[in-house]
Amino acid sequence: MSTACMSEEFPCHTIIFSFLSMKDLLALRLVSKYMREVASLDVVWVDRLKELWENKVRTNAYNVAMAAIEKFRGDDAVLDPSRDLTFNCFNAYMFSLRDSFRQHITTEEIVKFDWFFR
Repeated sequence: MSTACMSEEFPCHTIIFSFLSMKDLLALRLVSKYMREVASLDVVWVDRLKELWENKVRTNAYNVAMAAIEKFRGDDAVLDPSRDLTFNCFNAYMFSLRDSFRQHITTEEIVKFDWFFR
């Protein structure tokens, strides 16, 4: 069963999953292959991904997250070809969490910021 049709066939899953914590959703993915696929649907993770990046500094992980959201929404005209479109919203969410533990800043990030000195 493809992921695309599952959200249309089982909209109640996405409603129920919206009330679960991230920990519960990750545990649910371990129940079976079917539940792993359903709990990994973009429709389950897109709002969590948006919320995760709300009011945050824009990094490469942000670009991956936004590409996953644009892919989910079908905004082909907005897509940047340099972005990695293999990520779905779940993978982008997990990548964003891993990126949050970085303890160094990249050269790209240093150049992107406006720096002010006294």
